[in-house]
Amino acid sequence: MRAVEKRREAKGIVSSVERNVTEIFGRLAQQNKNVGESLTVRSFEAGETVCKGEEMARSVFLIARGRIQLYRTTRDGRQFVIATLGPGSLFGEDSLLGGQGPDTHAVAMEACMIQMMPQQQALEISSTDAMFGFGLMQAMGQRVMQAENRLEQMAYGTIASRLAALLLELGGDDPE
Repeated sequence: MRAVEKRREAKGIVSSVERNVTEIFGRLAQQNKNVGESLTVRSFEAGETVCKGEEMARSVFLIARGRIQLYRTTRDGRQFVIATLGPGSLFGEDSLLGGQGPDTHAVAMEACMIQMMPQQQALEISSTDAMFGFGLMQAMGQRVMQAENRLEQMAYGTIASRLAALLLELGGDDPE
C-alpha cells in the first residue's frame, strides 16, 4: 500500500482520536472533582507565547479552541517548527515520559483556549484511568505519524511540493 494511502487511512483515525482526547478530559473533569480542580483554562491571542519549555516539562496541555505551533530554537537563534496543532490536540505529553526538554516552546497562531493539567496529576490519572492513558498514547502516536510524514516529504518531495504542504498546514488544511 502506498504511503499516501496509509496516511489517509490513519487520518480518519486521528480525527476521531482528537475528539476522544477532548471527551476524555471532559469526562474526567466531571467524574473526578480533583481532576476538574486541577485543570487550568487559559486564553491566548495570536502570537502570544502559550508556554516555554520549563512549563511544558511540568504540564500536559489540551487545545480546546484555536491553533498553536510547537517549535525549538537552535543555538544560532533560528526556530524549527515541530508541529502545528489544532482543537482537540494534546501537547506536553512527552513530559510524562521524561522527554521534551526545556528547548520546546508553544506559541498561539490564532486566538486559542488551552486546558492545562499538572504533570503529577496526569501521571496519577494515567495510572488509574485506562481511557486517559489510551488518549495519551494516541496523541503520542499521532505526533510520531506527523514526524514520519514530514520526514518522507523532506526525503522524497520536491521543493515545490514541500512548500505547498507547508502552506496547507499553516492554512489549517492537511496536505495528505
